[in-house]
Amino acid sequence: MHQGTDDSKVGSTKDEIYSTKERVTCTKEKKYRKMSSVYTLYVQMTDKSEE
Repeated sequence: MHQGTDDSKVGSTKDEIYSTKERVTCTKEKKYRKMSSVYTLYVQMTDKSEE
């Protein structure tokens, strides 16, 4: 009887961990994209000033 509830708990915990991992990777990718776009903008600006 108790094992059934334990299994469901484990399953939900696994799903929670997985969704959290996905969220972390998503935010990391967003941050990286933001940084890369800022960097390209910075490079473009410095290139223009050098010309």
